[in-house]
Amino acid sequence: MRFLKFLALGLAGVVLVAGAAVAALSLGGAPLIRALIEHQGSTFFGRQIRIETLTLSWGRPTRIVAEHVTVANATWGSSPIMLGIGHLEVEIEPAALLTLKLTMPQLVLDKASLILETSADGKKNWAPFAAVASGGAQHPHIARLTISNGTFRYHNGETGAETNVAASGLVAEALDGRSPIHVSAKGTFQGDPFALEGEVGAIAQLQGTAGPYPVKLKGSLGANDVAIDGMIDDPLAKQGLDVRVDLNGQDIQDVLATLGVPIPKMPIYRLRAQLHRDDQVWRLDDLTGRVGASLLAGSILVDAGPEVPYIRADLTSSFLDLADLKGLYGGEPSGPPSSRAEENRTSAAAGKKSGPVIPEVRLPVAELRGFNADFSLEASKVKPTAGLPFEHFTLGASVKDGTLRLKPVRLAVARGELAADLEYRSRGMSPQFLGNIAVHHIDLAKLLAPAAVSNSLKKIAGIVGGTATLHSEGTSQRQLLSGLGGEIALFIAGGRLGQIMGSAFESNLAEALGLVAKKDEPPHRVNCLIGRFNIASGVATAKTLLLDTTDSIVVGKGNIDIGRETLSLDVKPYPKKGSKRRIGVPFAIRGSFAGPQVDVGKVGLIKRLGAAVGLVDETPPGALSQLDAGVGEKNSCSDVFRRGAPVGQGSSGPR
Repeated sequence: MRFLKFLALGLAGVVLVAGAAVAALSLGGAPLIRALIEHQGSTFFGRQIRIETLTLSWGRPTRIVAEHVTVANATWGSSPIMLGIGHLEVEIEPAALLTLKLTMPQLVLDKASLILETSADGKKNWAPFAAVASGGAQHPHIARLTISNGTFRYHNGETGAETNVAASGLVAEALDGRSPIHVSAKGTFQGDPFALEGEVGAIAQLQGTAGPYPVKLKGSLGANDVAIDGMIDDPLAKQGLDVRVDLNGQDIQDVLATLGVPIPKMPIYRLRAQLHRDDQVWRLDDLTGRVGASLLAGSILVDAGPEVPYIRADLTSSFLDLADLKGLYGGEPSGPPSSRAEENRTSAAAGKKSGPVIPEVRLPVAELRGFNADFSLEASKVKPTAGLPFEHFTLGASVKDGTLRLKPVRLAVARGELAADLEYRSRGMSPQFLGNIAVHHIDLAKLLAPAAVSNSLKKIAGIVGGTATLHSEGTSQRQLLSGLGGEIALFIAGGRLGQIMGSAFESNLAEALGLVAKKDEPPHRVNCLIGRFNIASGVATAKTLLLDTTDSIVVGKGNIDIGRETLSLDVKPYPKKGSKRRIGVPFAIRGSFAGPQVDVGKVGLIKRLGAAVGLVDETPPGALSQLDAGVGEKNSCSDVFRRGAPVGQGSSGPR
């Protein structure tokens, strides 16, 4: 709407200058007209007006042509020239002057530039012209206005906000002073190409203060289509905007960035809302539409008045595709790939096992300091991502003084829930991250059944719970993970292992490598799997890594270097009493996240493992019986560690 304001004030100044010229027609020719405008006009407005050349052609209509017209800016302005016109043509109807009316069949401006600005203490450089334009004098009627190669700049000296419009072509036509104005224009707005066409209220309404002022426009901004239909109480003031807006295009970021609203990249969208503006407060009410495949509804408020803009969004979604939110964490949102594209992507990824797995995503540190916000999103239905059965999603977010807080974050999945409380403090020499994450009662069988994983993994079952308390500092995702500290605990109770995975723990050498799987063998029963890791400087060291199955107890030691993306874990199975399995083959897991490798014990390895980590005498610690972490009080983990299950006999490790 600022564009209309710019246009109105620019026209007011031009018309007043032209009006002074027309008034002089009855007194003399071009030299007198030029002298009156430069001397009397400058005195009247308190601004220096200059015209390099002026010619007058009598007739019906009478034509006035001026070259290089300038109007000085306020003394405190950012530029010495407020209005500059390279070439100006005015046509007037002499007969209308007899009835004291000013009728202009045509007004042409070429290479025009207009600067509207306020000072740091709120003064307006257009105040003298606005006062005259809004006075009681009768306004002229312009039948056709043409602007080519025009530029408009608005600068708010109090907030530093700036708007830039360049009109390569603009045409406005109206039958008379009381008729709607048909407008068509093209150019750039804040650097993005725009085009618009439609109707606005009469010129008398645009220059006056009486409302409401009707606006009905359709156009495009960048790769986005925009339609506006509604009323403005006062088109020359910052209030009373009430219009219906329809937006659709490639990225809503392009549109909202022109209003100073910082948001991440989003996929293709289509949104409708009622847009209100009262001074510096913008509101989008009754918002409906889609972003990508996600359906959205709710309201958004933007208050540009404070020193730091404030944004509040309360949204709901009857269907949410989490892939549409990739822009929130630095990804590139896109539509679902075709089966062929997905196949090629998977093949390419498989061929790059040596590369890093963790992406180098920059965190929006500077952006977080540029606004305050409160955001809520409640999604009743979530599209499964990567085949995982997500069911419900709740997100609450706030940004205040550069600190981003995500609370609550709740994701219902596979009959369970993941809950998180995350905080990122962007201020200070080194931005800090704090996080608490809890996993409650997730059903592994339901989780993996629809996932794009091997059939062996799909045979894994059990109830998962866990907790994580984390802290770090940095400005990128990789930096945060490389400096991570804290604790992680993970539990799986009452389930089963896939055949190949179970063989890796409990069978002979070939089965441990996963090369041989016994036929007609029931799934391996899992009583409990528990892992507890202490994390320091991005290295997670196993405090407890223990698996209890029907036949064996498996103990692990080692660490995971998140920063370097490497694994170094040593695992030793111990058959239980009465088990038919009498051989426990120790093995090591080494390599990178992209290409982990299983190293089965060879000559001398068992002795080294036994001496280094005490595999032979390892027993499950009884203190673990007090831990729950989301699997409930009555579960297999509690039962196993409460009774202190023995290691057993017949293990192949040294005594």
